Amino acid sequence: MAHREFTQLTFRPAYHDILDPPAGYRSGAQLQFLRLDARYYTDNDELQLEQLTAVEIRSLSPRNAFFSPLSWQVGFGGRRTDTGNKRVLAPYLEGGAGGSWSLGQQTQAFAIATADLEIDDDLSRGYDAAPGADIGLLHQNNRFSLAAGAKTKAG
Repeated sequence: MAHREFTQLTFRPAYHDILDPPAGYRSGAQLQFLRLDARYYTDNDELQLEQLTAVEIRSLSPRNAFFSPLSWQVGFGGRRTDTGNKRVLAPYLEGGAGGSWSLGQQTQAFAIATADLEIDDDLSRGYDAAPGADIGLLHQNNRFSLAAGAKTKAG
């Protein structure tokens, strides 16, 4: 597919982001719903829906010597996917489970095995299922929060 110039607009009407200040929130928790990402392509003045996240939940609960809670994430909605010759808007469901470990009082590392499913008649089998991984570090304090990591998806 050809390279196209665009400006992306995002609208998030209700959410609790993983980077919110920790006061009043559970550390490592995220809740988003009805997030809308749209792209304005400058080459042909086209506005296109890129992704609509119906719900996205993430819970990173650090393990310790006494407790081994499961860290998990789940999300669903619709997003653009590349079929090889065009980009179509396809329903998706993604989720995963893994672990999170404290690296001090305000920092944690996490590793989550993920699975991703997209369904659309334009995909070669009518669907696309792929395993993946989400690994990273999360630091939160009252002055700033920082997240760094990598997501991968086979396919």
